[in-house]
Amino acid sequence: MIAVSAVVIVVDVVACPMCKNLLTDPVSTTCGHTFCKDCLDKHISRSEPQCPLCQEPVTTKPSVNKAIEALLQEFHQTHLPNLDLFCGQRDTIPCDVCDEHLTFKAVKSYLICSLSFCDEHLKPHQSMARFKGHKLVSPVKKLDQRACNTHGRPLELYCRPITKI
Repeated sequence: MIAVSAVVIVVDVVACPMCKNLLTDPVSTTCGHTFCKDCLDKHISRSEPQCPLCQEPVTTKPSVNKAIEALLQEFHQTHLPNLDLFCGQRDTIPCDVCDEHLTFKAVKSYLICSLSFCDEHLKPHQSMARFKGHKLVSPVKKLDQRACNTHGRPLELYCRPITKI
C-alpha cells in the first residue's frame, strides 16, 4: 500500500479547489487553474465568467483536460485499489489522525487519549517503546463521550453499597 503522506500530497494536487474532492471531469482555465467541470460551470452561472481563484476572465468554455483526466484515472487504478480502507460508509469509525480529505478507517482506538487510528497511524504504537503499554481496543464510536471531562480519563463504573434508611 502506498504511504498515506504520499497519497495526501497527490490528493492535494488533484483536488478541486472549490469542492475539495478529487477532480471530476477536470477542466483548466486559460490562467492554468483546474476545477471539476460542474464546479466551474456552477460558479460561472452564478457570477461573472472568471476564474474563482485569480478572477482572470474565462473567455472560452473550458473542455475536459484529457491529460489530468488520464492522471486521475491512473491514480485511481494504481494507488486507490482498496477503497474499503477509506471512510465514507455509514457506521465507519474514521482515523482521527488522517488528513480531512483522505480519511482511512480506524482499526484501533486508544481510550486514554480518545483517538482512533488507521493501520498507518497505528504503527508508532506498535513499534515505539514508550507506546508499548498503551491499551488499544477495537474502534470505538464517540470516544469523546467515553472520557471524563474533569479528569481526562476513560469513564469507569463504580458500585456503591446500598444502605437502608
